[in-house]
Amino acid sequence: MHLNLRRQLSGNIRLALLLGFGGLIAILAVLGVYATSALARVRHAESENTRQYVLRHDRLETVRGAAYTASARLRNYLVDPDSAALASHAQQARDLWTRANAALAQYRQSAPATRQPLVSLLQSNLDAYWTVAERAFALSEAERRESGYDLLDRQLGPLRVNFLAAIDQLRNADQLDMRERVRESGDLLDGLHRSLIVAIVVSLLLGLGLAVLTWRYLMRLEAEARARYAESVEAAAQLESLSRRLIEVQEQERRSLARELHDEVAQSVGALLMDLGQARKSEPPPEVAERLRSAIALGEATLRSVRDMSLLLRPSMLDDLGLIPALNWEAREIQRRHGIQTRVDTGGLEDLELSDEVRTTAYRLVQEALRNIARHSEAAEAEIAIMRRPQNSLRIVVRDNGRGFDPAKTKGLGLLGMQERVGRLGGNLQITSAPGQGSVLTIDIPLA
Repeated sequence: MHLNLRRQLSGNIRLALLLGFGGLIAILAVLGVYATSALARVRHAESENTRQYVLRHDRLETVRGAAYTASARLRNYLVDPDSAALASHAQQARDLWTRANAALAQYRQSAPATRQPLVSLLQSNLDAYWTVAERAFALSEAERRESGYDLLDRQLGPLRVNFLAAIDQLRNADQLDMRERVRESGDLLDGLHRSLIVAIVVSLLLGLGLAVLTWRYLMRLEAEARARYAESVEAAAQLESLSRRLIEVQEQERRSLARELHDEVAQSVGALLMDLGQARKSEPPPEVAERLRSAIALGEATLRSVRDMSLLLRPSMLDDLGLIPALNWEAREIQRRHGIQTRVDTGGLEDLELSDEVRTTAYRLVQEALRNIARHSEAAEAEIAIMRRPQNSLRIVVRDNGRGFDPAKTKGLGLLGMQERVGRLGGNLQITSAPGQGSVLTIDIPLA
C-alpha cells in the first residue's frame, strides 16, 4: 500500500513537474519566438528606415545643390558684361538643371506615397523656374542688358525661393517620418517588455525553483530588449545631431557665400566702376560717354544687388557688431521691402555678449518671424523686444497687429523649424494669437 502510495505520489509529482516544466517551456518557447521576431522586425525596420532616409537625403541634397548652382549660373548669364562667357554660363546652367531633375526623379522613385504631393510641388516649382530661365536664354544682347537684372530680381528670385522652400519641406517631412518610425519601434519594444513581465509572473506561479531559472532567461531577453531600445534612442540622438550639423553647415555655407559675394564680387564690381569712372573723366566721344554712363549705372545696380544678396544670406554685422545691430538692420529691410513699420526695443540694452550659436539662433528666429508676418499677417506694424532676464536667459518678443491665426490649428513647417532651433538650445517658444487680434511670439533662450 505504501509502495502504491509512493508510486502514486511519485507519479503525481512527475506529472506536476511535467506539467510545470511543460507549461514553463511552452511559455518560454512562445516568449522566445515572440521576442526574436519582434527584435528582428525592429532591427529590420530600423535598418531599412535609416537606409531609405539617407538615400532620400543624399538625392534631395543633390537636387538642392545642382538647382542652386544652376540659378547662380543663370544669374551670371544675365548680369555678366562679358558676352563671350554667356554660352558657357548657359550650358553650365542647363547641365546642372538636368542633373537636378534626374536626382529628383530618383528621389520620387524612393519616396513613399505620402511624399508624392510634395515631390510634385517641388517639380512644378522647378519647372516654373526653368520656364522663365529659358525665356532669359532667348533674350537678345540688348534685351539682356536692359531687362536682365529686372528679370532676375522680380521673377527668378521669388521662384528660386519657392523651390528652395519646397526642398526644405521635403527634408523636414523626411525627418518627421524618421522620428515616427523610431517611435513605433519604441512602442513595439514596450509591448515586448510588458510581455516579458507577464511571463515572469506566470513563471513565479509555477514554482520558486522554476522561477529562478525562468527569471534569468527572461532577464536576459529583457536586457536584449533594453539594448535594442537604447539603440533606437541613440539612433534618434544621431538624427538630432545630424539635423544640428545640417543647420551648422547651412550657416557656414551662408557665411562663406556672403563673404565671397562681399569680398570678391562686390570688390571686383567696385574696381570696375572706378575704372569706368576714370574712363568717363577722360572726355570720350558722346556715344562712348553714353555707353560708359549706361555701364556705370548697370555696375552700380549690380553692386547693390550683390550687397543685398550678401546681407540676406548672412549680414556681416551679426558677426562684427552683434545681435542688436543685425536685428535693427533686419527691421529696416522688412520696412523697406514690405512697408511694415518695424521697431526694435532693446530696453536700453546696447550690446550682448552671446555665443555664436545663441546669436545665430536668435537672429534666424526673428528673421523667420518677420518673414511670416510679411507673408501671412497683412500687418501694418511690428515690434521686436529683446531683454536679458534675471534667470540668465535671453527673451525675444515679436508682436504684430495683423489678422492673427489659431495656433492650435496652424502648424506650418516654419513654426516647427523654429521650435526645433529653440529646443536644441534648451529654450522655449510660445505663440499667442487669435483671428483678428494679431500675434505675439515669445522666445526664451538660456544663456548658461
